[in-house]
Amino acid sequence: DTIAKLKWSRRGKYLLGCTKRGIINIWNPKTGRTLYRFDLNADIYSVDWAPHTEQIVFSDSNCEVGILDLRHVSKYILGRHICVIPYVFWTDNNRIISVSWDGVVRIWDPNCRKPLYEMLIDHGPIVGASMSRSGRYLALAQLSSNVILVDFRNRRASLIFRFEGDIICNVGWSPRSEKLLVLSHYGKLGILNIAENRVENIFTTCISPITSLDLALGAGCIILGYADGRVALYDLSAGSLIREEKIFENSVSSISFNRHKSIFAVSSGLDKICLVDLALRVLYSKTLPVVGINVVRFCPTGRQILIGTSQGDVIILDGSNLSIISRASSLRGSILDASWNKDGSRFVITTRSGYLEIWDANSGKPRKTYDIRKCRISCVDWNKKINFIALGTLDGRVYVWDIDRASIYAHFDSHSYCVTDIAWSPDGAKLASCGSDGKVIVYNLIKKTYRTKILGQPVCSLSWIEGERRLLCGCKNGDVVVVDV
Repeated sequence: DTIAKLKWSRRGKYLLGCTKRGIINIWNPKTGRTLYRFDLNADIYSVDWAPHTEQIVFSDSNCEVGILDLRHVSKYILGRHICVIPYVFWTDNNRIISVSWDGVVRIWDPNCRKPLYEMLIDHGPIVGASMSRSGRYLALAQLSSNVILVDFRNRRASLIFRFEGDIICNVGWSPRSEKLLVLSHYGKLGILNIAENRVENIFTTCISPITSLDLALGAGCIILGYADGRVALYDLSAGSLIREEKIFENSVSSISFNRHKSIFAVSSGLDKICLVDLALRVLYSKTLPVVGINVVRFCPTGRQILIGTSQGDVIILDGSNLSIISRASSLRGSILDASWNKDGSRFVITTRSGYLEIWDANSGKPRKTYDIRKCRISCVDWNKKINFIALGTLDGRVYVWDIDRASIYAHFDSHSYCVTDIAWSPDGAKLASCGSDGKVIVYNLIKKTYRTKILGQPVCSLSWIEGERRLLCGCKNGDVVVVDV
């Protein structure tokens, strides 16, 4: 199994390792010997050591907060949240802090096994959290670009910073002072002085990575979206830049091409969507009443646009003027990816909680829901020739789902890490996937075999070009690579 997390004990006496399948090992770092082993039968999202190092707090995919006791080699559950718990902390004053994705912060007493109190943080999901060394402050990063400071001494939460036009991806404390580091999605680093309540500095740390790409069929060019809000049009044969424009102040989250009208739908990571022509002129722009657009897909006829958001909104827009045709919500949470069937009458969405939903485009309502939480889906594509759906997962597996039989037709343990994109070839016989492990893999569904090309850098997006002969791959470091299948 793959190790997903490592955590030293407070004094370096033990080393903890969590696997993707819920197994926790405690090692002696001097000898490499396994001292303890726990099988939790659930995905582990976060762990932290108690100050005395004999106990460990954890959160899992069942939305539970629990404690592992090394002295008695036992486990007990403190309680549950309604939503996923990506962060848990054990403070020096023997309090456990759990932070759920929907903004609920609970403070637990590990001795009496019950929450002392809880706080609800408004204005968006939590995407980053860090506890100060003193244990007094908890810094939270929200998808809405806010940094919230929770003061446990005064039991108060306040907005202290906002990255305008950007998405915050993580926060962390300085080990020697009450200074907070804030990292944005496309490389800005802010330093906040909490004691003096001011921003000390903001740096730009790196070049902007590619977040999305699509191929303009018939035009011989590709369009790339970047984390700093730029879109760029490249000549596919010459590999040269045609033109470039900054469309958004924050990250481009998704791009989809309408081959009938030669226009692109481009979405921001927050709430905006634009229709852009091949001259990169914005034809229409609309701000949607949502937070966090994850996916945009033109239907095969080009008449409608499907929107999926991090809050579970499923929105269908008119493909010509961006007016809202229908809006509904998935009860399964954040939408990671979506794909239309061949005639545009149905579409499939995948949710962060592990469900596969097939929707009727005319009614705007889900028709079938499949619970495949064990697969941990990250991306999806519907075969335009046969009734198969390809699924990529967070732990590197690729599945082919037979819709008619409601079962798995084939599966491959092909990637080492998360599958970031997946796409069927135009003839429906081959399948391609890419991942954060730098691999581009092509599958033969008839023989159930696959071949691998290693690019050596995380690949975030891919698309087929010239039938099934070549693949266009967008890498996180900004490279665009053409792979001969």
